Amino acid sequence: MKRIALLALSSVLIGVSDAQGAQGPPLTREALQLLSQRFRFFLVIEPTANKPLRYIYADYAQHLHVFAVKDGKSVPEWDSVGLGSPITSLVVKDVDADGKLDILVSTQKGRVVDYDGTDYHLAFENMLRTFSTITCMVTYNLDDDPQDEVLFLADGRLQVFDGLSRREEWSTTETYGGTMLLVANVDDDPQPEIIFNTGVVIDSRFRNVDFTIAGGFTARMSLLDMDGDGIPELISETPDFPLRIWDLRHRREIY
Repeated sequence: MKRIALLALSSVLIGVSDAQGAQGPPLTREALQLLSQRFRFFLVIEPTANKPLRYIYADYAQHLHVFAVKDGKSVPEWDSVGLGSPITSLVVKDVDADGKLDILVSTQKGRVVDYDGTDYHLAFENMLRTFSTITCMVTYNLDDDPQDEVLFLADGRLQVFDGLSRREEWSTTETYGGTMLLVANVDDDPQPEIIFNTGVVIDSRFRNVDFTIAGGFTARMSLLDMDGDGIPELISETPDFPLRIWDLRHRREIY
């Protein structure tokens, strides 16, 4: 079933002609953005001075694929080697503040891999610091230096690496588990909090558990300032799809 779905997606993206040879409408940024909103392993890469609009996705066979959009059609640009286990996170961002995009990937069997977003060479892999499994990864500038930190849940513990030096800055000694992380300032202090979908909230400055929401936030979370006070609320999706909205500043569910 996954193979059939992937083939169907590829047919839409590559713009396959119908039986009469007629071409469909041009592939647009808006259409790609719609896909990126629905699928977390499908990302749009905005144009740069040297590159056109591109998109990247991870397939079921543990590869990454990059396509360029030229004249309204998909043109294959790069395929990664097999990553050895399912991909658990995909980030496209200038993580090390060198002016070039990074393609950062984590895998189920504990790999963190960084490809150069311009020529796709392998820029980094965590060969010296190994883990059994990584469930999720995000990037965020926690300390206001030029580069981001790379945060990931490895073997149940939060690991924080510097995006430039690629060295570990700190990690938790306790295991908190989880399959999703968010980072945002959700209370009245100046520093951001690190939010686990298990309900654990860690203060990024003092590196301790700030509080825990009993029952957690389930698998899917997002952030949005619902009331315009400058502090985002957390929206979580329950297994049967109704939403829950949380005011984490006051540690309670609202709406």
